[in-house]
Amino acid sequence: KAEIEELQAQIEEKKEEIKETQEMLKEAKRNRDDEHKEWTASDKDDKDAAALIKDATAVLEEFYSKMALVQRREPPKVVAGEAPPPPPSTWEGGYMGKKDEEGGIVAILGLVREDIIKDRAAAKQAEDDAEAKYQKMKTEAEAQVKTLEGEITEMEGSIGSKEADVEAAETDISGKKDELGVVMKRIKDAQPGCDFVTVNFETRLKARQVEKDGLVEAKAILSGAKFDESP
Repeated sequence: KAEIEELQAQIEEKKEEIKETQEMLKEAKRNRDDEHKEWTASDKDDKDAAALIKDATAVLEEFYSKMALVQRREPPKVVAGEAPPPPPSTWEGGYMGKKDEEGGIVAILGLVREDIIKDRAAAKQAEDDAEAKYQKMKTEAEAQVKTLEGEITEMEGSIGSKEADVEAAETDISGKKDELGVVMKRIKDAQPGCDFVTVNFETRLKARQVEKDGLVEAKAILSGAKFDESP
């Protein structure tokens, strides 16, 4: 019975371990779902921001291109016999001011878009790593639960076997007790005769010795021996 109680205690410990593991799995799943939901929203925002910057860059490029065309002027007409007027100062060096402005803004937007794309890729990698880590932990935890359940089943089988052994032993002991009771009853029933034997043992022993001595003497007489008849 002590072994059975020990096995039952071990089973309870393993059941508690299974319960704790399952609770840990539930908590891990909740956290993973929250992380995935957060990543999904963030990824959508980054994707939309990158697309918006791309569209804005295209609009700006088109705008600056049209502005350059609008601000270009036709050369002034030259009157015969007169020196042509000097070109406007805005022509000197070409249309560089707007070009610099255009290049600066577009370049900045390009850098911002590149950063967003990089951040998005890094976030996706982190999400994939977190998912892989969760799946690995989940697989290991489920395997552990399965192992514990198998051990519990085996222990329960051992308990059943030991309980059967205990029951058989108790039945055997009960049978032995019945047999012992029968023997004790026989002894009790024979007790008066046993008392007679016990009380008269010495007397009967002496009588038996006299009988034995008489037989020895008779045998000697028959063999021709003589015995002293004096007392």
